Amino acid sequence: MGNSTSEAIQSQIASGNLNSIYLVLGDDDYQKAELAGEFEEAVDEGLRVFNVDRFHGGESSLGVILDAARTLPMMVPRRLVIVLHAEHVIESKRESDATKRDTEAFLTFLKESPPHVTLVLVSAPFDGRQKLSKWLLKNATVVRCGDLKSAADVPRWIRAKIKAADKTITPEAVRILSDRLGPDASRLRHEL
Repeated sequence: MGNSTSEAIQSQIASGNLNSIYLVLGDDDYQKAELAGEFEEAVDEGLRVFNVDRFHGGESSLGVILDAARTLPMMVPRRLVIVLHAEHVIESKRESDATKRDTEAFLTFLKESPPHVTLVLVSAPFDGRQKLSKWLLKNATVVRCGDLKSAADVPRWIRAKIKAADKTITPEAVRILSDRLGPDASRLRHEL
């Protein structure tokens, strides 16, 4: 599916036209949590209890996540499965036979993802060399959070956050903040 911005995904969520698999990836935990919350809000509040499942990758196995994703939605067209800290299931440290079977079953599920589910994997950055992680990076809709590549991205990021908060900032203040804080999204968010 390719890379997408947080803003583009927010528009997609608002339209209700969701893809099957999202990989929300990056160091900015606040932005990732905010985006996961927006996905959840796409389902009517009264029906969330039936159609939204949240898991923590360090606490849930791929088998449990798969069972939730296979469950048909109730009174809505799509079920939503959100996996926080998904790096624990995407690149498992354990190499047992059960883990390998779960990974293969999960990969098969992803390749043939049913139209009734949207799977949102919220993850810290990971290595990307294992079979499952390679597939996700290539085929899922990847949303990078807090991914400021260089100091040149910082002024744009600051202006966008200030605008989103309905505030104003002078160009000189943007330059000073950019110079002092650099391309660390977590630090920038904390300072703003």
